[in-house]
Amino acid sequence: IVKIEPEARKIGLSLKGTGKAPEQETQPQEEQPQEETKPQEEQADTEASEEVIEDTVEAKVDEAEASEEVVEDTVEAKVDEAEASEEVVEDTIEAKVDEAEVEETKVDEAKDDA
Repeated sequence: IVKIEPEARKIGLSLKGTGKAPEQETQPQEEQPQEETKPQEEQADTEASEEVIEDTVEAKVDEAEASEEVVEDTVEAKVDEAEASEEVVEDTIEAKVDEAEVEETKVDEAKDDA
């Protein structure tokens, strides 16, 4: 069974009276190649969409990797900063200990003198 569109059917019925009905039979065949090209067009659209999706995913991955590098650099900078601060604290403590030892030595010498 061949489906015929209403508009084609009207044309076919009007042509039937003129004796040109065989053309009506060729119309569905002519429409058939058009239907075959639609899936090809859809396939091309699908392939184009897949390429766009792949490009978008690739761009997002690149963006994420760049963000990850920024985070790593920031963390590394913060660690370096913390280590530098720790060294300053250690140096300050060491200086205070040395100062306290000097004071203690002075106190001991003052006791010995007395």
